Amino acid sequence: KQELHAAIEIALVNFTPTTSERLKDNSKEFVLVKISHDLIRIPSAEIVYMESNGNYVDIVMHNSRLRRFRITLASLEEQLDLSLFFRVSRSVIVNFKYVAELTTDSVIVGGRSIPSSKAYRSRHEMFQAFANSRAINN
Repeated sequence: KQELHAAIEIALVNFTPTTSERLKDNSKEFVLVKISHDLIRIPSAEIVYMESNGNYVDIVMHNSRLRRFRITLASLEEQLDLSLFFRVSRSVIVNFKYVAELTTDSVIVGGRSIPSSKAYRSRHEMFQAFANSRAINN
């Protein structure tokens, strides 16, 4: 049984797409999280935001359910559709679909105001411009 799990882990590592492949593939429907020897699929569409909390990541779902996993935020970010999710700070990634308000220095998502750091502000500003253009076109 352990050999099977090891083979699955190796396959996941060997077949993890590169950044350019992720940008081409907009069908990232699930995030895979390993717990012990099991893999859990979390639907990307249900993720409101993810926040690093020490050695853990808290994933806040659209139904206000909080799931905590021992994983890095960077490894989750690699699995996300980069046209839907964006990092607003070193410790937070948000789903653009659930953003209620974008300002120059914060994002309001899931009823929570999350400050955006200067290091990630250019990406934040890109999404703000995108949101503004969508609002004008609708």
